[in-house]
Amino acid sequence: MFQLFVDGGVVTMALLTLVLIAVLFAAWKAPRWVLGLGTLSVPIAIIGSLSGLQQGFHVIMESGGDVSPVLLYGGFAAMTIPYIYSAAIVFVSIVIWLMQRPRV
Repeated sequence: MFQLFVDGGVVTMALLTLVLIAVLFAAWKAPRWVLGLGTLSVPIAIIGSLSGLQQGFHVIMESGGDVSPVLLYGGFAAMTIPYIYSAAIVFVSIVIWLMQRPRV
């Protein structure tokens, strides 16, 4: 689990973890904020992944473009980690939001 955290980008994954903690805290203190906080994880994941992609392309450019496909595919696989974590956070926030909705 720690390796996924590092592979996904420490800053991005830390921000996403803070959003998850905020969602869980909001479920207790401010239920109206749960869905909004959960959806905040999507742009954070997009920005983090695109930042990592830009850094990877910069490294490829500096190396002269001679990069093995295995290395490139590994980079793309690492780029998807924040998206998966973000989707899990959104899923948790939707479940909490649905459970806290008043019944009619």
